[in-house]
Order: sequence, then C-alpha cells, then structure tokens
Amino acid sequence: MRSPFESFSAKPQGATTGREQVPSKYELKQAETERVMEDARGQRAEFFKKVITSRTADIAGNLVPGLDIAKMTTEAAFGKTSSGEKLGARQRMSYAAIAGGIGLAYALELSGMSAGAVTARSAAAALAGMEFSPEILKGVAEKAKEKYPKAAHILERVSDFAADKREIFTKIGRGVKETLRQPRPETSYEF
Repeated sequence: MRSPFESFSAKPQGATTGREQVPSKYELKQAETERVMEDARGQRAEFFKKVITSRTADIAGNLVPGLDIAKMTTEAAFGKTSSGEKLGARQRMSYAAIAGGIGLAYALELSGMSAGAVTARSAAAALAGMEFSPEILKGVAEKAKEKYPKAAHILERVSDFAADKREIFTKIGRGVKETLRQPRPETSYEF
C-alpha cells in the first residue's frame, strides 16, 4: 500500500515515461559551442593576464609616451616592476633618471625650448637603451635558439657584453662614493 506522502507519478530509478525530449542535434551543437566559447573566454583572460605581467610587456610599457614617466617613476619609487621583478639600486636610479629626462623633455617642449627638449629626450633614450637593450637581446636570443642557434649564441654574447658594460656605471658610482668620503686637504686660495 502506498503512503500518502508518495507522489502518484513516482517512477522507479532509470525508468522513462516516454515523454522526455531528447535534445536535438542543434541544441547539442549549441551547448557545445557555448562550452567552447566559455573555455576560450577563460583562456583569453589568462593569456591577457600573462601578457600584462610579462617582462616583455613591462619593458614595452616603458616606451609608451605618456605611460612611460608615471610607470617608471612608480617602479623606481617602489623598487619593483609591473612584472614583479625587484629593482636594484642602480636600476632604480636609471628608471628615475630616464623618467626625469623624459619629463624634462616634455616640459622644455611645452615651454618652447625644442632644442633642449630634443637633447633631454636623446639623453633619456640613450640611458634607456643601455638599461633595456641587454634584456631585449637576451629575449630575442631565447626565441632564436631553435631556428637560428648560431645567431642565438652571438646575441647572447652581445647581451652579456652589454649587461657587463651597463654595470660599469655601478663601479664608477662606488668609486665616486669612496672618493667623496675621503677627507679633503685644506686648500687656500690667494688672490
């Protein structure tokens, strides 16, 4: 005997009433398309996140007019790039100098001193080239390893050479510090 709580339409597990609709091929294809599109959205978001936080995008951001000053000044102040790389003292100083040079170039241009603006921008570009060229060359060498192994080897050596030359400024800075710390002999000038 049935209990009053059981439904009259209750059916055993796995049984069908014959009234269920089987999804059409169109509905199955639509569901598959929606699933693929949702997966693609997730993959695009993940790819975009990787691109934004990559060192390549980080360096490229340093070269975008308008973004360059704010980005490099912030990175110099906090000692960390947008890709998460920790900056050493020399790098922080370079970032600040590059941002300052670019800012000075904009200010000179706005005040009508075009020749001074070109000079400031050229100096900032030269410093930026010394700062970022070794990393760019290293990245190109990594990508070239499979197709052009001989060229990749040369690019790596040039990158290492450029990085070593960049570090000369650190050594010069240390030498200047030591020289300035030494007591200076008293000199008198007579006219």
